[in-house]
Amino acid sequence: SYSSALDWTISDPGNRIVTLLVYARLRDTGGNPLCSGLTLSDDIIYDPVAPTVSVAIPNTSSPYQSLTPSAGMVNLIVAAVDQQGGRGVASMQISSSADFAGAHWQPYTPTVAVAAAPARTLYVRVRDGVGNISTTSSVKVNGTTAPTTVVYLPLIRR
Repeated sequence: SYSSALDWTISDPGNRIVTLLVYARLRDTGGNPLCSGLTLSDDIIYDPVAPTVSVAIPNTSSPYQSLTPSAGMVNLIVAAVDQQGGRGVASMQISSSADFAGAHWQPYTPTVAVAAAPARTLYVRVRDGVGNISTTSSVKVNGTTAPTTVVYLPLIRR
């Protein structure tokens, strides 16, 4: 008989991506084939494996290499990969807090500019298309604030 949902069990999937092919043929109440008797099929993908991520700051010749002139912005290179057959890397979080408090998920991009103070650590994690979240990768922002020009003025007394 017809049911719009059916439970499936995947035996011993382990920590790997498993694809289960599902086939169906439909008949009406009189036993006549529907859909011209064609066999319909779909696949169910079980993906328990989280993607991997690494983060880096590109090198520049400046001693303040992490900082761009635009007031405390840092460019990050985020390299993330999902396993072959997985759903792919979909989104990422970037935070200056190791627990990602207040961080929002945003679409994954391999390069991103974020606000960061010198000598701070930035934390990055990614999520694949089925919601598996990677471990955290971090990078420390180099340098100190850009040097300021010090002007010495003579003391004048009246």
